[in-house]
Amino acid sequence: MKIGYLPLYIKLYDDIGAKRAVMQKFYEDTTEIFREKGLTVVTSDFCRIESEFKETVKRFEDEKVDAIVTWHAAYSPSLESIEVLANTNLPIIVFDSTPTKVFDQDAILQGAVSWNHGIHGVMDMCSMLKRYGKPYAIAAGHYLDGECINRVIGFVKSAVAARKLKGMKVGLVGGAFKGMGDFAVDPAELKERFGITVENVDKAYLAGLVSDITEEEIEK
Repeated sequence: MKIGYLPLYIKLYDDIGAKRAVMQKFYEDTTEIFREKGLTVVTSDFCRIESEFKETVKRFEDEKVDAIVTWHAAYSPSLESIEVLANTNLPIIVFDSTPTKVFDQDAILQGAVSWNHGIHGVMDMCSMLKRYGKPYAIAAGHYLDGECINRVIGFVKSAVAARKLKGMKVGLVGGAFKGMGDFAVDPAELKERFGITVENVDKAYLAGLVSDITEEEIEK
């Protein structure tokens, strides 16, 4: 499984000389965790303005990632990213996590607000994704707890399964038993909703397959 790992940031902070060290380390550390758990990770520079988002998402598409995993390194104005995120065919998984685990008065006094306020960008972006009708999944929690990372990976697996389902061709042997509702799905509905093509397999075709099997193959 392959993800495009997209860090969202704000140009204003670079303009005023804010330091990125804590956020950059978080991004690198979590990239390594994703890789240790079996994902192929396509990384990116921090994206701040629309042109950077366009270039990065295009690269993710060209590299055929299975999903985009977003992470807000800080508040990132959604109008810089929403057009490209809403219009890509890639699934969006929002990784909502922070470097600091306990955000108390001590953390505030140490200046931790500077590198732990990505949630504001998450809310902004997700609000716009909903407005644009773009589905997304979100996994929230501290990255060292493990469960948050595992939820991200679970969503990636779901995205891969959904992509493989689309365009699938299945053979139907027999048919729905009269009165049995769970199999009684119209093939046209399967095609329209999931891209699945149903082909009926007749008895003569099956009989031909059986007769072609040799005794040696049966013995094997």
